[in-house]
Amino acid sequence: MSEVCRSADFTPKILQDAEIEPGLLRFVAEGLGVALAREQIRNLPHPGVIFRPLSSPVKTDYCIAWNRDNDSRALQQYILILKEVGPKVAM
Repeated sequence: MSEVCRSADFTPKILQDAEIEPGLLRFVAEGLGVALAREQIRNLPHPGVIFRPLSSPVKTDYCIAWNRDNDSRALQQYILILKEVGPKVAM
């Protein structure tokens, strides 16, 4: 994401990082800064936050990791969904 900012002649000063998206929206709503976020975050409640698209879309790789011994049905279904929508899932 730093490269995205550099290409726009912007150097971010990162003072706080949010691990979960609702926290990210809360920081922005409280005036603590701006955020680069995935488009789907718009579906979360966001009073006090305005979304603006970037002039050029940004694509990035995502990774998941899971315990191989976890035989949770929900996990297996999630992995199947990712295989369907993602370019590749390494097993």
